[in-house]
Amino acid sequence: MFFSRQSLNKKSTGKHFIGVDPSLTETGVVIINDNGEALEERIIKTSPKDGIIERRFEIIMDDIDIIRKVIRTEVIYIEGLALNTKNAKKFEMGALHHFIRFMLYKECIPHKVIPPKVLKKWTTGNGNAGKDKMKESCYKRFGIKYENDNLCDAYCLAAMALDNYNKEVK
Repeated sequence: MFFSRQSLNKKSTGKHFIGVDPSLTETGVVIINDNGEALEERIIKTSPKDGIIERRFEIIMDDIDIIRKVIRTEVIYIEGLALNTKNAKKFEMGALHHFIRFMLYKECIPHKVIPPKVLKKWTTGNGNAGKDKMKESCYKRFGIKYENDNLCDAYCLAAMALDNYNKEVK
């Protein structure tokens, strides 16, 4: 099941950059154009009542379905694992990450994993920033206000991909 604020049917030219914030409960996906405009924002939700395999499969298939529809994708940035997590879910998250990256590789879609601290440092100036600081910095930097942490992180990942692309082109 996913929530979508906007649709890719919006007329868009140029290159596209995608940010993915994977989670077993709410995966955020944001697609922006080369002007930083959000073309599509989605939350892919799964229920803990479903089995872990079914949850991973639903997330991966929704992710890939969204990404396949996007033409002119330059790169996808995926938020990496929080390595300091001390519970069993880190193994399930590791599997989710592996499957997403495998599917992107299989589809020949360029992607890069961004550690959470690197994303936070790029967005806020502080690699240890909390969720509220991320949302505040996203609003101050890009003029976009997010209530959902996963969408905020996904947008910032896409914006970081665009920024790095622009630096490489110059």
